[in-house]
Amino acid sequence: MKKPMALCAILFCTLLLAGCFTTKVEESDTLREESITPLPEMTISPAILTVAEENIQALVTNSNGSGVIYDYNTNKNIRLIEINVIENKGDLMPVVINSNRSSLDFKKGRCYFEYNMDKNELNMGFQGDNNGYIGTATFTDTFDVKEKTEGYFTKTQMHLNSNTKIKVGEAIPIALAIESNSDEVATWPIEKYIEEPNLLKEYERSYLITVTFLEEDA
Repeated sequence: MKKPMALCAILFCTLLLAGCFTTKVEESDTLREESITPLPEMTISPAILTVAEENIQALVTNSNGSGVIYDYNTNKNIRLIEINVIENKGDLMPVVINSNRSSLDFKKGRCYFEYNMDKNELNMGFQGDNNGYIGTATFTDTFDVKEKTEGYFTKTQMHLNSNTKIKVGEAIPIALAIESNSDEVATWPIEKYIEEPNLLKEYERSYLITVTFLEEDA
């Protein structure tokens, strides 16, 4: 009689331990899933402005229409932005004539880019929430261009016009300024010049402005 009772006791203990092990595995899996929360998708896209916002933009840019406002969204790992101005002259190799890195305090918000072709001046602004407060940071870069630009018949400028995914360390074309001696210039969406850089050789001179989002200073 004692033997069956002993077997029952052993079986009961085995089932109890198995239940505890299963519970711990389930709890461990749950904690693991919670700790690997995916980061939000990072994007930058042209902002849809209200009439009031368009009027304000026209006021601060003297209605020249050379600047564009974007909505952007990054994650907590993004700490820096790098702005490059790349000069292209005909068949010559592209040259970075201006490069600037700045800390990015606003992980989500709006940014503004304006390239003044006459002054060779790049204006940038970032606005967003920083620990519960709306903040704004602005930058202005002026860079030297050895050759004067007054002799060109055509000066045109285009901007990024689509929703674009932000990838860490990958340059995004924001603006392209083209100068040509021809009175008629064929242009393409700015993204196409990144895919086919040889298209820029069709112009006497062009300036490509790119922005790169970085996690840490290299």
